[in-house]
Order: sequence, then structure tokens, then C-alpha cells
Amino acid sequence: MVYQALTPSLCPHCSLDVEQAGAEGLLDSPFASQVLADLEGVLGGRQATLRFRNGIGCSSCSGAGHQVLAGYAGRTVVAECFEPHAHPGYLASMKRADSGAYAALDTDTDLQLSTPDSVQSSLACAAYKVVTGQLDLFDAERRFQVFQRLSSRKALLARGTC
Repeated sequence: MVYQALTPSLCPHCSLDVEQAGAEGLLDSPFASQVLADLEGVLGGRQATLRFRNGIGCSSCSGAGHQVLAGYAGRTVVAECFEPHAHPGYLASMKRADSGAYAALDTDTDLQLSTPDSVQSSLACAAYKVVTGQLDLFDAERRFQVFQRLSSRKALLARGTC
């Protein structure tokens, strides 16, 4: 099974770092505070590598004249490939609507995002692209709830309820 989604990739010429995003007021909302707290809980001190969309854009990304696309430079894929035959009993459990079988296969609670090859799921793929500055943190969170889901899963594992 393959899952993939095209997501807007940030313009490498004008995307904002954390300090610039803070100065622009992008980090002042309750949503931003929660996302940053979730990210910190999952990944620790990786905020220095984050990049954010510059809504004004630059000559590299605003040339087409569509202000809604300013700050973006094309699209990138967030994907995963899951091979059910590699996990005995998985398909039978899905037929029984046993969602616990999929949760038991979650390998994203201890993310190792050092190389693209270390990424195994779509959540990890989105997280990797966020921490490497390819995706806007807030775009990824709105679309995939990356860090909210990973933070919740990590908290459940810490309590031993998962």
C-alpha cells in the first residue's frame, strides 16, 4: 500500500527562520504555541532548523503573480509504503476493525530523522521535511497533525496505555 500527498515546499530564498517568524508575529497564536510545544516534546531542541513561509514572497517565488502562492517553490511529496505481508495478521485484524493492530506497528515514537532513508512513515516523512526546512511547520501540522499525533502517541507510551 502506498500513501502520498503533494504539499507546498518552501521557497529556499525567502523562507523565514524561527527568529524572523517570531518578529513577524507568526509564532504568537495559541495554535503556534501548541505546535511548538508538541514539536519540542517529540524532537527536543530542533527549532533552529525550522523554516516558515514568507507570505510576501520574493522574485523567485512570486513571479507568477499569485499572492496565495508567494513563499512557496513548487511541491514535494510526503509518502510512505506499507507492505502488509511483512506484518503477519495485519490484514485479518483490519478486517475485524482492530485499529490496535496498526498502532502496534507505530515506529515513529523515537524519530531518527538524520537521513531520508531513516524515514518509514508519512508522519516521519513530513517531520523530516519540516526539520530540514522543506515544509512549513504550520502547513504540515494543519495537513497531517504530525507533531500533535506523535506527541500524543509518545505520552500514551510513557503512561503504558498503548
